Amino acid sequence: RNGKNVIARTDLTHVGRKSYRIITLDACGCPIDYFHLYTGFEGDTYSPEDVFEYRNEEISMEEFERILNSIQTR
Repeated sequence: RNGKNVIARTDLTHVGRKSYRIITLDACGCPIDYFHLYTGFEGDTYSPEDVFEYRNEEISMEEFERILNSIQTR
C-alpha cells in the first residue's frame, strides 16, 4: 500500500500474553514506524482488569481490541 510494507511479529503461543510487534517500512525498506501492542493476563483469556499496552502506554481493553482489529484488517 502506497509503497509501504508491514512486518508483523506475533507471540500468541504462550498462555498469559498476546504480543504484536508491527514495523512499517517505506518503499526502500527503511523503517518509518514501529509499535508494540501487548497484554498480559492470567488464565486462557484477558479481561478488563488485565494490563494492556500500546506504544509503551497503558490502555484499556477496548482500545486494545480496537487497535488489534485494525492490525488484522490491514
